[in-house]
Amino acid sequence: MKAVIKKIRFILILGSLIQGSVVDAHTIIRAEDTPRKYIKAEEIEKNQFRFSECSGDIESLQCEELEGITRTYSRKEIKKLADMNERYAYYAAGADVVIGVASLYFGLIIGAKATAAYYAGAGISLDGGVAAVGGTLYGVPSGAAVGTGITVALDALDPFVHRDMSIAYEEIIGVASDSNLEDVEAVEVEGNIMLEIEDIEFEQLKNKIIDQLQELD
Repeated sequence: MKAVIKKIRFILILGSLIQGSVVDAHTIIRAEDTPRKYIKAEEIEKNQFRFSECSGDIESLQCEELEGITRTYSRKEIKKLADMNERYAYYAAGADVVIGVASLYFGLIIGAKATAAYYAGAGISLDGGVAAVGGTLYGVPSGAAVGTGITVALDALDPFVHRDMSIAYEEIIGVASDSNLEDVEAVEVEGNIMLEIEDIEFEQLKNKIIDQLQELD
């Protein structure tokens, strides 16, 4: 019963925001593992959205431009990112099975190569970390594979991170479904919608958004 009441309350909140045409409503994205740091997306004029990096208490955020992001983005561009992340989620889910089987039989090196080959075949750019994770998951990495590259690679292979990012982009432009917003624990805060990306740290979240926005240029 509590779950039903919670869902009804959430739908009513979203409905009030939409029906009230709240121009100043923002979407605030947070990482599960990093408190008091956020990415804010806001529509600053019709069909033009700006992304900012924010910190502090949610009621009085201190915000600044994202590094390397100097322009606004259209609704169509953000929808493109939502669709792209949805595709990545399917690719990554498939990669978990394909790479796992290959690594069990062929070990560390083949596992790493299979990872890289799968992502290249799926049309996803490799940043060096993705190839390293095949060895990380199924063997002992060495050299440059140790460190932050592994963290980035694990994120790149996580279909749930991609899916949550897809939902976040959809919420920015107001097309996310109620059920999907429940999955990312979206809540109304100070007239805005705040949602959470699980299994990711803020620096990973910020860098992912910056990289994907820059891909649109």
